[in-house]
This record gives sequence, C-alpha cells and structure tokens, in this order.
Amino acid sequence: ELPVGDFPLEIAFDSSGNYAIVTNAFANTYSVLYVNGASSSVIGTYSGSQYPLRLAYNQVLDQTGIGYFTTKSVVQVNPRTGAVIGTDSYSSYGSLIQVIFDEFGEPIVLTSAVGSIPGHLHRSPDVIPLSATPGYFDYCPIVQKAVVVMPGPDYATVIDWSSQFVKDVSTISLRPERIRIQTMPNPSA
Repeated sequence: ELPVGDFPLEIAFDSSGNYAIVTNAFANTYSVLYVNGASSSVIGTYSGSQYPLRLAYNQVLDQTGIGYFTTKSVVQVNPRTGAVIGTDSYSSYGSLIQVIFDEFGEPIVLTSAVGSIPGHLHRSPDVIPLSATPGYFDYCPIVQKAVVVMPGPDYATVIDWSSQFVKDVSTISLRPERIRIQTMPNPSA
C-alpha cells in the first residue's frame, strides 16, 4: 500500500512501467509513484488544478497528460518527477471528461455540454459537436478512428480521420431494435 491523496481515481504508467501517476480527485493533487514490488514508493504528491479526473501517458513526448474536470485543461507533466511541462486549455467548452494521445503525441479530448451542445470531441484543429451527452471514447491510431459512446440515448459517434482531406463523422444507434443483424446460412449444416 502506498499513501496517495484523497479519492485516487485513475493511474497511468510511463513507458518503462516503473513509474506511474495517480490522480487524487478530491485532494486536487496527483501522486508520482515508483513501482517495484516491495521497494515501491511515492516520489511525491503535487498540488494541481481543481478535480483531476482522467489522465493518459503520451508515448511520443514521454509525458503524462492530466485532465482537470473543473478548470477544463490538460496539464502535461514529467511521468517520473511530476514537474509541469505545459498546459492546454479547453475553457471555451464544457468540463473535461477524458484525454487520450494520438500517434503524433497530440491530445484528443472529450468535453461535456456547453450551451445547447451536449459535448465535443477535440483533435486539433477539429472540434466535433456530439448529439448527446458523452460518457467515454477510445481512439485507434492504426485506422485513425475514434468512437464516442453516449449512454443516455444509446448512441455511438464514429469519427474517421483516415482520409487526408476529409473527416467522416457518423452517429449510430446502439438500441437492439435499431441494429439489424443478418443471419448467414451455416455451411456445415
């Protein structure tokens, strides 16, 4: 057991697997851990902005991005020392829900509602409005696609960046009565 701050929420390892950062949501801090069995230790716990929610390791830049829910920002820190490297602000949008880094080391960020738009997915220079309140997303760098799930109406929005000049955005229903599954004949029957 390692003592970190109040309400540790999420953890992300660096590329070596020897260091990890934990967000302490209620303490408004993050802790850097050295992870090595019985020799594990807390390198330090550092004050940050209000309500650090999610984080992700950026393999390209060897940084960890910490997403702050209330201040609507992603703070990049050194994954072994906790030193702040830089900050990206999303203050014109809703609260920051999640951050992932793409194959170029650029952040892809999910934000909640602002005005009449239930949420946005951000990948510079694109800001994609969503049709319902987002819950989570994932990104696959091999095919350059992101999928955002929206649990209220049971939708998923797929964003395809694989074309050099045009991005494709489509929203599909995940409700069983709207999903058409065709059965194929069984060749062994």
